[in-house]
Amino acid sequence: MTNLDDTQPNPVIYAQDEIPAPPRILLWGILGLFVLGIFGTAFGVYAFRDVLRPSQQQRVIGYLPFMDSFLRRGEDLPTAPAVDQQALNSLLTSPLTLGTPTANPDNAIILEATEDALEVIEATPETVEATEEAVVTEEVVVAEVATEILSTPIPQPTATEQVAEVVPTQQTANTSPVAQSNVSTRPSSQILGGITWEQQSWNNCGPANITMALSYYGWTRNQDFAENILRPETEDKNVRPDEMVAFVNEQTDLNAIYRYGGDIDMLRDLLANGFPVIIEAGSTPEGNAWLGHYQTVAGYDDGQQAFFAYDSFIGATTSDGIVVETYSDLDANWQDFNRLFIVIYEPSRESLVMDLLGVRADPLQAAEHAFNVAQSEALANPRDPYAYFNMGVSLAQLDRYDEAQTAFDYANRLGFHYRMLWYQFDLFETYLNVGRIDDVLAYVGSNLTNGGQWVEETYYWQGRALAAQGNTAAASTAFRTALNRNPNFTDAQIALDELS
Repeated sequence: MTNLDDTQPNPVIYAQDEIPAPPRILLWGILGLFVLGIFGTAFGVYAFRDVLRPSQQQRVIGYLPFMDSFLRRGEDLPTAPAVDQQALNSLLTSPLTLGTPTANPDNAIILEATEDALEVIEATPETVEATEEAVVTEEVVVAEVATEILSTPIPQPTATEQVAEVVPTQQTANTSPVAQSNVSTRPSSQILGGITWEQQSWNNCGPANITMALSYYGWTRNQDFAENILRPETEDKNVRPDEMVAFVNEQTDLNAIYRYGGDIDMLRDLLANGFPVIIEAGSTPEGNAWLGHYQTVAGYDDGQQAFFAYDSFIGATTSDGIVVETYSDLDANWQDFNRLFIVIYEPSRESLVMDLLGVRADPLQAAEHAFNVAQSEALANPRDPYAYFNMGVSLAQLDRYDEAQTAFDYANRLGFHYRMLWYQFDLFETYLNVGRIDDVLAYVGSNLTNGGQWVEETYYWQGRALAAQGNTAAASTAFRTALNRNPNFTDAQIALDELS
């Protein structure tokens, strides 16, 4: 019986076999579309992760941001072996010297000792005993410090704080004032004019910065010309500083050098004398994880305690390509790369550049100076992986591989970013030279899963390790892959020729 007041008919409960079946073709069509959708999604994810090149993946993410979650994340580095405590003690406390004085970052006047000022102390049993007691006491203190370092839990890294914007206050012409490397004669501010900013193409900060720095001297070619020589593979993650220096020395009538161990005063002295400086530093742009990045530093202002740099990436958000970084923040990011810098200059002004560099004019003394700075930073902050990594880089530059391996092992324990091995390769060289071939291949394997497969040096060091094992066929394949990534990679060509 139907209630006339109802606006809907009463529900009727059907037995299962009484429910009308949909048309068979419609049912199978729906199921087919569902299965096709599953397989289509799976294939799409596979194609996105394993077929598309990184630049193409980034283009897809630009339209579909959620696709970022499907990227492969091979971020784990091989586990470093336990660090020998005595070796760590020595690394942290033993002075490193090549028999030459280290740089004076404050440009202070160094007084030379004269014979009249020297006191000859006669050795007596009492003084010898006192000296031995002091040495024993120092060794105990060092052991206690190292024990505390090794036993304290390693904290997780924190996000980098944002820097307040500072505005340049002075603009000068493209001139080269000759000033002494001295705080009293250096102007309080300086900005080099005549530099043409370029927004980098994909992964192209190296060629873009070489182009910008050269534009100061009248260079008119754009970054594409430099890219064709420096990184013919567009997916290449990095251009080494020695490659950039070779480009300047071979393609222009200018000179260029690179060194480790720069500092704030040195940057200001070079800028005050009309030399733009390219630095390599750590960077964490908005929406990105840590990565290495070149910048062309073109000015400073002591009043604002800030540098002005042409940035081929972040500069796209400014009106003139210039970003402003405080002295302390630039130095903190610069530390990630052992304060590496490139100076481009006219050959006629080489002596002035060397005077301004001081101890850094010699590459070995520059590495020694960089080590001493990194050592002091490790003592001040025993949880800083980049201080230890920098010690390893400097020691490798000095061919002191036994000590360098301790520094790299402990830097790994503290947790440096895996992308460091896209840019710096002293760790591979160190482990190869101390016979840790399996470790070289382990770090190569890590690179091959995290984006480093697009870095030609990954295959070069793979080839070196395989050759050391006597596997010449596989080593040859690795060297050829490196050359396929970059046909201009001279070291890979030499290694391949040596195999045959």
